[in-house]
Amino acid sequence: MAATTVEEVKFLIQCVQDMREEVKLMREEIKDLKRTCGRMDGHISSVETVLDAAKAPALYLYGKYQRLVGQSAPNLPEVVFEAQPPLPENS
Repeated sequence: MAATTVEEVKFLIQCVQDMREEVKLMREEIKDLKRTCGRMDGHISSVETVLDAAKAPALYLYGKYQRLVGQSAPNLPEVVFEAQPPLPENS
């Protein structure tokens, strides 16, 4: 096995320092992404609430219209939103 020179050790130390800096930057980016995703989750929830609130009167009016023209209201499919799994916590 060859002996390690001082220059090689300095190079390895610099590589480790560079990697630590990159990890630090990635942690900051992950933190920003979590914050953004949290805001989007809140927005999606509010949109779903508005759609659920608007669906009942719309279906009621649609059913009344269908009875007026002599057609029965079809059973409309329920839209189901799948929840996304949470991001793992940063240790």
